[in-house]
This record gives sequence, structure tokens and C-alpha cells, in this order.
Amino acid sequence: MEFPVQDWRVHIAQKWAALCGPEKEKFALVTGLEEIFNSCCSQLSLEDETFLTGLTDCLSVRKEPQAMRFYREKGNENFKLKKYIEAAVLYSKGISNASPTSDEVSLCFANRSAALLYLHQYEECLQDIKRAQKHGYPESLEHKVLLRRVECLLQLGKFQEANEAFKEVEKKITSNRNLSSTTAQTSLQRLKDLKSSKSRMKMACLETPAERLKGLRLQQESERVSCASASINMQFDLSHGRHLVALKDIEPGETLVEEEAFVSVLIPGEQKAEKLEGPEAVWDSSIGNQDLHCHHCLKASLSGLTCPSCCFTRYCSESCKERAQDAYHRIECPLGALLLALGVYCHVAFRTALVAGFEEIQKVKEKKQIWDEFQGKQTLQNEAINSSSGVEEGIGFITQHGKENTEEQSAPIPGCDESGKYQSSYLSVASLLAHTEHHSPEHRYLCGLTVVSLFKKIQELKLEPTIVGQRSQGSQSGNRPEGNGDDVLSCELSPELRIMGTVVLKHILQLHCNAQAITGIRERGKTYPPQ
Repeated sequence: MEFPVQDWRVHIAQKWAALCGPEKEKFALVTGLEEIFNSCCSQLSLEDETFLTGLTDCLSVRKEPQAMRFYREKGNENFKLKKYIEAAVLYSKGISNASPTSDEVSLCFANRSAALLYLHQYEECLQDIKRAQKHGYPESLEHKVLLRRVECLLQLGKFQEANEAFKEVEKKITSNRNLSSTTAQTSLQRLKDLKSSKSRMKMACLETPAERLKGLRLQQESERVSCASASINMQFDLSHGRHLVALKDIEPGETLVEEEAFVSVLIPGEQKAEKLEGPEAVWDSSIGNQDLHCHHCLKASLSGLTCPSCCFTRYCSESCKERAQDAYHRIECPLGALLLALGVYCHVAFRTALVAGFEEIQKVKEKKQIWDEFQGKQTLQNEAINSSSGVEEGIGFITQHGKENTEEQSAPIPGCDESGKYQSSYLSVASLLAHTEHHSPEHRYLCGLTVVSLFKKIQELKLEPTIVGQRSQGSQSGNRPEGNGDDVLSCELSPELRIMGTVVLKHILQLHCNAQAITGIRERGKTYPPQ
């Protein structure tokens, strides 16, 4: 999943094999990322774009309103079998495909609340009950969700609210003339049972993953490396790039680094489609990571909120939904199927550029020590040899033993702030080495064409203004470099998109030695929750 789908890799491998010897040799000598990107611009053909578009057809993230009932019925089947996790996921799939004006989605929310109740997720159950009512849950069925609400409030120890809910549901049952006498009596008996069990119920206290991590905190933070233990420090050399070294013996189990990822992307599970009768509809009823976690904070969640425009993304809260929308999803959403086809590395790299923003990327571009790594490491090597005491903007100086020395020569640490301290920022991400020369020419060719194809689609969908904002002075179309179309301008990308494309290409190559995966362990036969 890290790399593009296999058919695209095979297609590019065949394209590479078809190049003549001199063309391969010429490309193999190119290690500067701007040159690689520009060269791949001239290589991407309309045939390649058409081929890739065909691959994205089965990865569509468009909402399919007609699929909502299918998923709800599938959820009901699993609910009857007491497969509550599977049922909750299938109800979520139905919700994800619902149109914004659908009343029927209220049934999915109500049914999911029932599954969540059996899974002891009481707060989430209450939220779904509210959503069901908000979306027009039928009044004739409302007593069901109100009884469910009473039980959740009791389980959570919210007895005062439960008392008020008792009165409300009793009134609803007795005044509802559409209920049969048997149904009404059964509901009132259930209410009576809940009242009698009130005194025996204790507030549910389920330990959250965040609470389990409370003991895993830094005992003493480094003065020079924020988010790191005082037991370690940061060094840099041209073969390893930026890396951490121990300053003293480290105790077993000692926490060394506590740093939030600059960006993260949920690795989707393998998609299994189910073909239905009719207009060749293909709806995926399997369960993957994308169904079990928030797509922003990665928290395990079965009660996800969905994007109003696509059926793929899920969020554990309105807060995560809004933050994702503001930072990147408004741009990623129309590119959803393509990003799935191009792989997780491309997705992470693209999201990194979006979260940083074009303005911040331009600032990093102005830092010669950082940006020149795009063309090779010679500048960094020269800076390390010629540097004297002091700190240059964007570069911290730390000696071999990890202590600042203003008298002796020291090696530059790319990504540190003006005081020489490492901070979690885009500067620290951009300064990681891509080790371009260590990637095979064929792999650089694959990555380059992958990124170019992404930015061609961005251009086609007219997303450039959203990504780069107002064009900077001097970068209007009339000021673009002249050429015969053989190299830079053959893909007709603006200077801004070429800058962004080069950045994304660098981040893809960086990820080979800098990506960190979070692995969830599940019991055999269970899909949720990860431990």
C-alpha cells in the first residue's frame, strides 16, 4: 500500500524498459529533484494519464445514495447474528453514502446506536441517537431510541438526566397511538426494568488509550531537542543525515521521544468489492482500517462522521472533521480515488506539502542550506567544512558530543531554529535527506511520473488557486521560462505547481527511510479494537 497500485507500477516499468539506452543513461545521471520532476513532465503522456484514470474507476470515493439501503440491510443481518462491530461498520458505510437531504439515513444512525450500546460505547450511542432524531427519525419508532438513551445515561452514571428521560419516554409510549398494545406493554416493562436496575448500576469507567499512555512521558526533556529525553541528542552527517545518539546509558522502558507526527495518513485495508445485480454496481462490504479509525487523529472509532462530499473519510469528532477540512481534505477530497491509486507514500508526501502550505514552502526554499539538498549534498558538505562559530538562520550547530561550542568548528544540523534548537516544524521535515542518489534510476522514474500525474490532475481540476493561493509577483504566466516544450513546459504546469511537485517528490523519497508506521494488534478473529 505504500507504493502505487501494481498495474501502475507495471505500466511505468514497461515504459522505462521501452526507453532507449541513451535516454536511460541521461536520466540516471540526474539526481537533482527539480531536474527529475521536469524530466518526468516531458515523459508523461496522454496515454499514461488515460491508463491511470482507468485504474481509479474501481477506487471511486463518490457517494452512492442507492448503496445506503444495501449497507443498512447488511448491517441488520450482522446485528441479528450478534456481530455488532461488523454491523456498526456497515451502518457507517450506509451513512457515508447517504445524500445530505436523505431522511432514511436516520435509520442507519439509530441502528448504529443499537450496535454501539451492545459494544458498551455509551457516549457514542447517545451521539448517534441525537443524529437520528436530527435527521427525522420516525416518531412511531422514537420510543426505541429513547429507551436506549435511558440505558446509556444510567450506565454513564448520569442519573439526573436519566430521571428526566424516564418521564419523556413514558409519555412518548403512552401517547403514541400507532403502537400496538403488545409493543407498548413490552416497552413500558423495559422502562420499569431500567428503573429497578438504576440502584445497581455503576458509572462505566473504561480506560482510554490516552490514559494508558500517561505513564509513558519524558522524565527530563533535552535542552536542545524539544520532545526528546535528556538522555539523547541530535547529530548530523552526510551519510546518515540527522539522527539521534545516546548521551548516557538508557534504562529499559525509558521514554526517549514524544513527538506528534507532522502529518499522518491512515493505511487503508485491501478492498473487496461485491457485485450486485443491476447497473453493474460494485459496493465494498469488507472491513478495513479506513472503517475502524478516525482519518485525522487515527483514534479507533466505530461512530465516525463523514465528509459531505465523499464516502471514504471518517472522523471521530466534529473537531477532527473541521481540522482535516481546513488543513487538507478540501483539496484531497476531489483527488480521493487518485490518491488511493498512487499509494500511501504519495498521499503522505502530498499532505505534508498541503499542511505546510505554499507560503511556508517558499520560506524553506529561500534557505539555501536546506533547498540545495534538492540538487545534492555538496553545499551541506561545504558548509560543514567552512563553518565557524555561531548560528545561521535555520541551522543549529551542535558539536560531536552534543554540546554547543562557540569557539570550535561544529557541523550544521539542518532543521534547527535560530538558537540551534530542534523544533517539530516543517523546517525539520524539509531538511531530512532524501538520499536521491541511492534510489535506483527506475525508482526515481516511477516516483517522478507518479507525482507529475498527480499535479496534472490538480491542474485539470483547477485546484491550483486553492493550493498556492494568490500568485506571487513575477510568477504570472507571462513570466514563465521560455522553452520548446521538450523539458520544463511540456506538462504546462505553473512555476508554483512545479515547486510543489518537486517538494512532494522529495518527501516521497524521504519517506523510504523516515516514515514511521503505527501498528495495531488485534486478536485472531476480531477486527476491533486494536490494542
